[in-house]
Amino acid sequence: MSKVCQNALVSVHYRVTYAPRKNSMETVDGTETEVQSGGTIESIQANIVVANITAFGSVNNQYFNLQQEYLVDFMKTGIVRPRSRSGMPGYINGLPVLAGTLQTNGAIGADTPKEAIDQTIDGLRIPFFANDRGECLPDLSNQLDVDSHAGELVLFRQEFMKSCSLQVTLAELETMCIKDPASVTKTDVSTYGIYLNSTGIQRRIGVYGNANYTNTDLTEWLEMKVNKPVGQGTFQKNVMECKTLITSMNVEFLYANAGAYLNPQPKIVAARVSFGREDVRFISNGNPTASGEKMNLVLSTSVTFVHLGDEALEEYVPPAPPLLPEIPYDIFYPFLLSEGQRNSFVSSWTFIVVTVVCAFLTQR
Repeated sequence: MSKVCQNALVSVHYRVTYAPRKNSMETVDGTETEVQSGGTIESIQANIVVANITAFGSVNNQYFNLQQEYLVDFMKTGIVRPRSRSGMPGYINGLPVLAGTLQTNGAIGADTPKEAIDQTIDGLRIPFFANDRGECLPDLSNQLDVDSHAGELVLFRQEFMKSCSLQVTLAELETMCIKDPASVTKTDVSTYGIYLNSTGIQRRIGVYGNANYTNTDLTEWLEMKVNKPVGQGTFQKNVMECKTLITSMNVEFLYANAGAYLNPQPKIVAARVSFGREDVRFISNGNPTASGEKMNLVLSTSVTFVHLGDEALEEYVPPAPPLLPEIPYDIFYPFLLSEGQRNSFVSSWTFIVVTVVCAFLTQR
């Protein structure tokens, strides 16, 4: 008769709820940002799973085989939705790209310094804002909110391009054109930093679909590279044209397959943000220099996924080995120096060499 272990512990899932300890202001990319460090634990909940385990083996040599699991999740007060996975381990097409921000507990003295990824609830979102009429919105209030649902959600291998229109006067176009991207503030008239803003993009991207937020190593959470635009545009008043105005923000992901050949697991190996420029001329139906005359300026953002091919898996067939060992081309050079009867002499030595080579191959 098999023995049964009733109510055996199978898994324990601890959920720790905490409140941030303090807020401080730090300058990130030229913008003052509120940073939270540390926290106070408010509650701990343990979800326990038990099951009946049946013994294996013969009557006198029965044993129990049990695999246990222990999990710990830290959740900020007020957040009820847990962070989800997008694969196990490789990404699944159509699921969100994992993203977050590196956070530290700000421990000093006897406290232990720790790091973790403040992971977004539903994945990476691009801070691109427009109303139902397609008009661009400078919604800066939501760009730094990791729990906000504003912006465009990025799904693995789902490329998209969004655009919006912005009505500008001739004077506003000139101001946008000559504004230096390195000195843009929230109150400026500019395309970069106001409508096309990379500040709200999470800088850590999950390499795999099950990236663990407690592991801050770059092998699990790679750092997104942001190529900020450098230099201002040039405005030509005689033709009312701005040279190299910043009009687009492009997010690119490089992914590859890892693991077994028959069961490849997609992973993200690189990510970057770049900005596009183009020449824009002021065009209107009325008098361009008239007060209040405006034109529509189109701004866009895009997300692209590029696959890194499996060149290492290409079949390679080496050339067949030669039947005879390789002989230097000048092996008979010393015998060709004589002016005597060299034809028969060379022929004799050729016969000797061939005989030796054949004997050598026969022994092998």
